[in-house]
Amino acid sequence: MRPDIVFFVHKLPWVPRNACLWAGSLANFSCANSIIYGPARSRVIGQSGEVLRCLKRLPIGEKAYYAIRCWDPASLPRHVLAARFLYLNHHCFNGLYRTNAKGQFNVPFGPPKNGCGIDEEAVVRVSKLLRRVALVHGDFEKVLEPAKPGDFVYLDPPYVVSSRRVFAEYGSRTFSSRDLERLHNALTRLDTKGVAFMITYADSREARKLLQQWRPRRIRTRRNIAGFVGHRRFSYELVATNSTVGEFDAN
Repeated sequence: MRPDIVFFVHKLPWVPRNACLWAGSLANFSCANSIIYGPARSRVIGQSGEVLRCLKRLPIGEKAYYAIRCWDPASLPRHVLAARFLYLNHHCFNGLYRTNAKGQFNVPFGPPKNGCGIDEEAVVRVSKLLRRVALVHGDFEKVLEPAKPGDFVYLDPPYVVSSRRVFAEYGSRTFSSRDLERLHNALTRLDTKGVAFMITYADSREARKLLQQWRPRRIRTRRNIAGFVGHRRFSYELVATNSTVGEFDAN
C-alpha cells in the first residue's frame, strides 16, 4: 500500500548537485532544514522563469563566485535568493554545504569538472513537482507533530558519535547529543500513534541504544561527502523501522 503522506526529515540543508528530482513522486514532503525553503521556495515553485533569468545574469568564475557567496541572504529579493542558492550549490567544491561559526556558507569554489551548466529543464520540472509538496523548515519534533496512522516517516538526522569525528558543519546550531533523547521520544510517539517510520544512523554505541527496540539492521554504505574521490570510504550504518519491510509501495 502507499502511504497517505511521506515525511522526509533530513539533515542536509541543500539539494545534491544535479539530483533534484528525487522527491518527485511524493504527495506531501516535510523536511527539517533548508536555506532555500520559505520565501525562496515560493519563487522556485511559482516563478522558475524569473529565477532562471536571474541565474543567467550571474557571472561565472572564481572571483564572481566569492563575490556572490558574500551576499547577505537576508537582504536579497526572493527570486535572487533562490538563484543564489542554485548558483552556489552548482559551483561550489563537490556540491558541499558547510557553514562557519556565524552560520555563513563558506565552501570554496569548485565547479563540476564536466563543465556542464545548471540544468534549466530540471529546474522547471522541479518547480512543477514542488507544487504538490509541503516543505517545512523547523525542528524535527514540530515537523512530525501532524503525522498520523497511514503516513510514512523517513528520518536521516546528523550523526552524533562520541567515539569518532563526524562531519558536523551543516549549520552553526545543528543536532547534538542533547537531542538524542528527544529523537528517541519522537520515535516512540510515532510508534505509539501507529505511524510507520524508518531511520538511518551511523553504527555506534549511541545508535544501538537509540534504536534497540526497532530491530536495527547493519548495512555497509559508501561515503561521498569527502572532497576527493581517494578519500571516500565505506562505513556502516544502522537502519531501523517499526513497520514490515516492503509494506509501503514506493511506486
